[in-house]
Amino acid sequence: MRKFLLLMCAFLGSVGAWAQDTNLCIASGVTAKIGETDYSNVLNETGAQPNNYDTNGEMNIVVNLGSSKTIDGFSITFSGDRWVSEFTLSYSTDGSSYTKIADYSTGISSNTTTTIAQAFASQVTAQYIKYTSKKSNKNDADGYSETIKNFQLIQYATGTTVPPT
Repeated sequence: MRKFLLLMCAFLGSVGAWAQDTNLCIASGVTAKIGETDYSNVLNETGAQPNNYDTNGEMNIVVNLGSSKTIDGFSITFSGDRWVSEFTLSYSTDGSSYTKIADYSTGISSNTTTTIAQAFASQVTAQYIKYTSKKSNKNDADGYSETIKNFQLIQYATGTTVPPT
């Protein structure tokens, strides 16, 4: 019996070895835009420093996943000497009507590289995710915005099916 329990523990412990979370932003055809301008570099290590604030002092980056996906959370890396202290994520199935997921605080107040990663309070199904940040005093002073890179939308691994041998 003890041997059986040890084998079961080893099996259950290895389940996570083949179940991996998926970054939905690296799929072919995924785009990130501000209006009609492509800012897809925010989706990778290169990053982008968009400076497209609207008259309300907000910048909206819309990630189009190409089709509806189930999304469990996100990860965004902010870098450089310009920063955002708060941002909002919203989702949409049609790209027109958005529902707020939540407001987030970065805790950034200086020249640093910071990654914010968090699960959503509940899973969302959407084709579009909108990132909205407010212009900070630093942005007003020099006219630049935060550098955003490695924007990821995460679909958590589920299930415990045994992979084929």
